[in-house]
Amino acid sequence: MKHRKLRIAWSVAWGIVAVLLVALWVRSYWVGDNIDMRRFGLASARGVAGVEWGQEMPSQRTAWSTWAPDLKIGDKSLSFTARDGEILVAVPIWLLATVSATCAGVPWSRFSLRTVLIATTLAAVGLGLIVWLR
Repeated sequence: MKHRKLRIAWSVAWGIVAVLLVALWVRSYWVGDNIDMRRFGLASARGVAGVEWGQEMPSQRTAWSTWAPDLKIGDKSLSFTARDGEILVAVPIWLLATVSATCAGVPWSRFSLRTVLIATTLAAVGLGLIVWLR
């Protein structure tokens, strides 16, 4: 256990991120959030988080606003939009929370490559059976 403290710190940090993302996910169904900076913006509403890069915004300072979540950032899936010099990337918040929870557990996994390949093959066969039976 050469880097035990580093593993603990890594897991705690990603675990906190996962818990905060779950809280944001639940909150996003009642209140939409928006943070605008000069060329960068973050938004969350209806279970989707969006990041926007683009042309300079009219306001020169950082602004945070909330609204009722009737506005849609996109649909419930991944989306990427580029038009008029602006880029918008929307990701479901549950996906971000799952990725961060996975990152929290990765340092503690002690599997050989053979075990990972066998597990992946079994998962693929199981998913194939599910699709075949439908």
